[in-house]
Amino acid sequence: MNAAYIPVILAGISIAVGVFFLICEMLGVYRFRYALARMHAAALGDTGGLFFVLLGLIILNGLQASSVKLAAIVLIMWITSPVSGHLLSKLIYYTDNNVSNDCDIRKER
Repeated sequence: MNAAYIPVILAGISIAVGVFFLICEMLGVYRFRYALARMHAAALGDTGGLFFVLLGLIILNGLQASSVKLAAIVLIMWITSPVSGHLLSKLIYYTDNNVSNDCDIRKER
Protein backbone atom coordinates (compact mmCIF):
# COMPACT_ATOMS: atom_id res chain seq x y z
CA MET A 1 0.00 0.00 0.00
CA ASN A 2 1.25 3.41 -0.97
CA ALA A 3 1.39 6.31 1.51
CA ALA A 4 -0.72 8.39 -0.88
CA TYR A 5 -3.74 6.21 -0.08
CA ILE A 6 -3.73 7.05 3.64
CA PRO A 7 -5.58 10.41 3.28
CA VAL A 8 -8.09 8.78 0.94
CA ILE A 9 -8.75 5.99 3.44
CA LEU A 10 -9.07 8.45 6.35
CA ALA A 11 -11.41 10.64 4.32
CA GLY A 12 -13.52 7.64 3.36
CA ILE A 13 -13.83 6.54 6.98
CA SER A 14 -14.75 10.07 8.05
CA ILE A 15 -17.40 10.41 5.34
CA ALA A 16 -18.80 6.96 6.22
CA VAL A 17 -19.09 7.97 9.89
CA GLY A 18 -20.83 11.19 8.85
CA VAL A 19 -23.30 9.31 6.66
CA PHE A 20 -23.94 6.93 9.59
CA PHE A 21 -24.77 9.93 11.81
CA LEU A 22 -27.15 11.29 9.17
CA ILE A 23 -28.89 7.92 8.74
CA CYS A 24 -29.32 7.62 12.52
CA GLU A 25 -30.76 11.15 12.52
CA MET A 26 -33.24 10.21 9.82
CA LEU A 27 -34.33 7.09 11.71
CA GLY A 28 -34.65 9.07 14.94
CA VAL A 29 -36.82 11.70 13.30
CA TYR A 30 -39.19 9.02 12.00
CA ARG A 31 -39.08 6.84 15.12
CA PHE A 32 -39.78 9.36 17.86
CA ARG A 33 -43.33 10.47 18.43
CA TYR A 34 -42.91 13.75 20.28
CA ALA A 35 -41.59 16.89 18.60
CA LEU A 36 -38.89 17.65 21.19
CA ALA A 37 -37.38 14.18 20.86
CA ARG A 38 -37.41 14.47 17.07
CA MET A 39 -35.70 17.85 17.25
CA HIS A 40 -33.03 16.45 19.55
CA ALA A 41 -32.26 13.63 17.11
CA ALA A 42 -32.20 16.04 14.18
CA ALA A 43 -29.90 18.55 15.87
CA LEU A 44 -27.36 15.93 16.94
CA GLY A 45 -27.36 14.27 13.55
CA ASP A 46 -26.91 17.55 11.71
CA THR A 47 -23.92 18.72 13.72
CA GLY A 48 -22.19 15.33 13.92
CA GLY A 49 -22.93 14.23 10.39
CA LEU A 50 -21.95 17.53 8.82
CA PHE A 51 -18.71 17.63 10.82
CA PHE A 52 -17.54 14.19 9.72
CA VAL A 53 -18.57 14.57 6.08
CA LEU A 54 -16.85 17.94 5.77
CA LEU A 55 -13.82 16.64 7.69
CA GLY A 56 -13.50 13.93 5.05
CA LEU A 57 -13.73 16.53 2.31
CA ILE A 58 -11.08 18.68 4.02
CA ILE A 59 -8.76 15.67 4.25
CA LEU A 60 -9.29 14.91 0.56
CA ASN A 61 -8.81 18.55 -0.41
CA GLY A 62 -5.62 19.17 1.54
CA LEU A 63 -4.59 22.55 2.89
CA GLN A 64 -6.16 24.95 0.43
CA ALA A 65 -8.46 27.95 0.54
CA SER A 66 -11.51 25.76 -0.04
CA SER A 67 -10.60 23.75 3.07
CA VAL A 68 -10.79 26.94 5.12
CA LYS A 69 -14.23 27.61 3.63
CA LEU A 70 -15.39 24.12 4.59
CA ALA A 71 -14.09 24.64 8.13
CA ALA A 72 -15.99 27.95 8.27
CA ILE A 73 -19.18 26.13 7.24
CA VAL A 74 -18.68 23.66 10.10
CA LEU A 75 -18.09 26.50 12.57
CA ILE A 76 -21.17 28.42 11.45
CA MET A 77 -23.30 25.27 11.61
CA TRP A 78 -22.03 24.48 15.11
CA ILE A 79 -23.03 27.97 16.25
CA THR A 80 -26.43 28.23 14.57
CA SER A 81 -27.82 24.70 14.90
CA PRO A 82 -27.95 24.52 18.72
CA VAL A 83 -29.35 28.04 18.96
CA SER A 84 -32.13 27.38 16.46
CA GLY A 85 -32.92 24.02 18.07
CA HIS A 86 -33.14 25.64 21.49
CA LEU A 87 -35.42 28.41 20.24
CA LEU A 88 -37.73 25.97 18.45
CA SER A 89 -37.98 23.70 21.49
CA LYS A 90 -38.71 26.72 23.67
CA LEU A 91 -41.50 27.67 21.24
CA ILE A 92 -42.96 24.16 21.50
CA TYR A 93 -42.67 24.28 25.28
CA TYR A 94 -44.61 27.53 25.55
CA THR A 95 -47.26 26.86 22.90
CA ASP A 96 -48.06 23.14 23.34
CA ASN A 97 -50.66 22.66 26.06
CA ASN A 98 -50.14 18.88 26.16
CA VAL A 99 -46.39 18.96 26.78
CA SER A 100 -46.81 17.41 30.24
CA ASN A 101 -48.54 14.36 28.72
CA ASP A 102 -45.51 13.45 26.63
CA CYS A 103 -42.60 14.33 28.91
CA ASP A 104 -41.84 15.20 32.53
CA ILE A 105 -41.72 18.97 32.25
CA ARG A 106 -43.25 21.33 34.77
CA LYS A 107 -44.64 24.41 33.08
CA GLU A 108 -43.82 27.70 34.76
CA ARG A 109 -45.30 30.74 33.10
